[in-house]
Amino acid sequence: MGIKLLILLAVYVLVLVAISLDLWSGISKAKRKGKCLRSDGLQETTKKIGRYFNVLFIFAILDLLQMLVVFSFKDYDTLLSVPILPFFTFLVAAFLIFTEALSIYENRSDKKNKEQDKKTAETIGKVVRKVREEKNNF
Repeated sequence: MGIKLLILLAVYVLVLVAISLDLWSGISKAKRKGKCLRSDGLQETTKKIGRYFNVLFIFAILDLLQMLVVFSFKDYDTLLSVPILPFFTFLVAAFLIFTEALSIYENRSDKKNKEQDKKTAETIGKVVRKVREEKNNF
């Protein structure tokens, strides 16, 4: 049972790391845009941690119930192939980490979008100049 608690702890730590990385990318984005950092963003991160861990705790309780059922049926030689692991917590943690990864990607893609917008504006400017030149030459 001790290894399962360590696995569960690792899942919680991984979710916390993902949230921390998202916070870091959000701070980097704010600095890139020249925005001042405010406590509102940190409060939102704290609220997010609370919401995420509440959901994880609920699913951990559900996993506990599932593991007790599987464990109790082991005596009757049924469900022997089902390992006693917190499957629901794994799934929810994977979803939460995926959500944070998307958020990090969105924070990073703004920089790329800005560069792409600059290139597009330059291209449009070149086309407009050529059209003007052609119009004046015609």
